[in-house]
Amino acid sequence: MTRLLSVGSCSISTQGPGSAQTLGLLSVAAALLAAFGVLQARLANPIMPPRALRLGGLTSSSAVRGLAATGMFASFFLGALYLDRVLGFSPMGTGLAFLPMTLTVGALSLGITARLVERIGPKRSTSLGLLAIIAALGLFAGADEQSSYFPVCSAHLRCSGLAR
Repeated sequence: MTRLLSVGSCSISTQGPGSAQTLGLLSVAAALLAAFGVLQARLANPIMPPRALRLGGLTSSSAVRGLAATGMFASFFLGALYLDRVLGFSPMGTGLAFLPMTLTVGALSLGITARLVERIGPKRSTSLGLLAIIAALGLFAGADEQSSYFPVCSAHLRCSGLAR
């Protein structure tokens, strides 16, 4: 199902949004998703109980987390392409350019994040993480061929590290 959705989404750029291939792949993916939902509703012990979708907090937090993860993973891929193709970094240089994010994640994993959650609570710390994601993606969205690694890309990567 996810493969069909991925290939169908990618075929929009090559075949067009109204092409038979695109519409066919996306329709089959939607039909498989609907069949999965119907099957899960009928099982005694489903993988994902449909009643879980009635919990507003769970549904909204899952949607936010899914969108945040999509944006952050896309920034890895596009960031590597940007550093390589636009700024002309070597493969080693591209890998080293991601070091600020890695170091930030490493520093925060030493217990700083756990103490922050204890001090301000999970909702506020999650909100801070989402703000860091917004800042990171906003900084990256502003990068162009005239931007340099410092301060735009390094700030983006440090904010990405804070969001983890």
